[in-house]
Amino acid sequence: MLLCALLASSLLAAEPTVYWLAPDGDDTAAGTANAPWRSPARAAEAVRALPRPLAGQVVVRLRGGLYPLAAPLELGPADGGTMLVPVRWEAAEGAVPVLSGG
Repeated sequence: MLLCALLASSLLAAEPTVYWLAPDGDDTAAGTANAPWRSPARAAEAVRALPRPLAGQVVVRLRGGLYPLAAPLELGPADGGTMLVPVRWEAAEGAVPVLSGG
């Protein structure tokens, strides 16, 4: 039991992998704060490509603005990580991102 608790706390304490999106980003960029991707689909593709099981938390952070979706953004159970190692999609601090399907 103690080993499980130590493992869980070490996973939660690890720095998360953070991918950034911005409406003026570029899907050929690195997905960092200084070189964000443009589309949520690109971020979902990157999350799916991570080795499993995930080594730490993953955050997809969206800057404010409009993200037009050319196709539905389909996220399933495999896109969400686990209870101990979640994948979280969130707005950047103070930002209001809007995903629009048309």
